[in-house]
Amino acid sequence: MSLERELRLMGLQPTKKQIDRLVNIAIDEYRTQKISDFVIKSTDEKFQALLLSIAMAKSLSEIMYMLQQSDCIKQEFKREFNNLKKQADKVGKMFEMDSRKVPELHSAFEIISDELSEIIYCSLDRMQEVNKN
Repeated sequence: MSLERELRLMGLQPTKKQIDRLVNIAIDEYRTQKISDFVIKSTDEKFQALLLSIAMAKSLSEIMYMLQQSDCIKQEFKREFNNLKKQADKVGKMFEMDSRKVPELHSAFEIISDELSEIIYCSLDRMQEVNKN
């Protein structure tokens, strides 16, 4: 059943924009709850920093994938760039495999990594929009 249908059954007549906003709020709350259930309640600051670092490595690897074949990177730098991408990918995959043993940790890791990637993609989109104008 869709959110729109549920709201209409309650007697509400939301616009498409209002439904989209409610969906985004629900997604944000779900993600926040999943992360806070496991990560935020942890009092180990080093664990929290480790989780964020590894999630960043995974996001970095994802973003760097589109740059690997780019001509804008000079040869020597490109070799180091590719090594960094390879290591970030390796660390992300290793942690992802280990974290599957603890579903709450795995879920939190995936959400944090996705959020970081989304921030980067949104920033890239904004930069492209600015450059078009």
